[in-house]
Amino acid sequence: MVAALASVARADDPPLLANGDEALAHAFSLDLQYARVNGFVQVRETTREGTRLPLQDLGLDSAEAFALLLDQQLTEDSRLSWRARWFYAAGRASFDHEVEFNAVSYEAGTTIRSQAQLGDLTFHYEYDLLHFAGSGRLALLAGCKFTYLNFVMRGTEAADTSGHDQKEDFWKQSLPLPSLGLRVDWPLTPVQRLYAEGFAWRAIRWNTLRSEGGTIWLTQDDLEATAGWSWRFQPKWELAAGVRFDYLAIDEQSHEDGNVILMRSLGPFVAISLRF
Repeated sequence: MVAALASVARADDPPLLANGDEALAHAFSLDLQYARVNGFVQVRETTREGTRLPLQDLGLDSAEAFALLLDQQLTEDSRLSWRARWFYAAGRASFDHEVEFNAVSYEAGTTIRSQAQLGDLTFHYEYDLLHFAGSGRLALLAGCKFTYLNFVMRGTEAADTSGHDQKEDFWKQSLPLPSLGLRVDWPLTPVQRLYAEGFAWRAIRWNTLRSEGGTIWLTQDDLEATAGWSWRFQPKWELAAGVRFDYLAIDEQSHEDGNVILMRSLGPFVAISLRF
């Protein structure tokens, strides 16, 4: 999964750089990440429980992510940040036994091609709670996040399969979730700094307002944590690098369906920002 998000240099650097150029208030960023992935997926259709499939066994042990971000300075102590992110995670594997997914049975020995089509939209309002060490700060993050996930499996179906839908649309039951967290920035020099941020939310048995053999109930855990270094090498350009961890657990339950997935991802990222 898995993986990647983008916490890059914000539009809150020191008001003056070493060369005297004024800081620019907003930033547009491109973030790229490679991550190692683990977890599992299991999809039930009515009474057919489905096979619990570790992502590594499906060949889904790594992912690449890319994200676009926009940071807007509102006041000296507050900002808005927007992010759109997409993951590419795909793999192939075979099993010496039948595998069942969404009531589809796959023949033993067939090559199963899997893909987690995963993306998210994230919005945060940031407000500085504390200033320290010159331009250092501790900020509150409050916003929301929407996750899109479609899990696809392709392979040769067994003769006795009872279903033919080789995908599960987790996104159809997805809800925008609140997001709360903290961010800290620690200046090293007038143009370099360290930063760390984390945000999360846990939804426990929320009514999705959708029905499939009865009300669909959603339980979802979503956490993201980032640690990085940034360098403003030109007045309008900034480079960032670091490591990011993502944790996503979705459990959708109704009388007809039971869809569960866990995706954990960890890996390095690089980002480039243009200030304006």
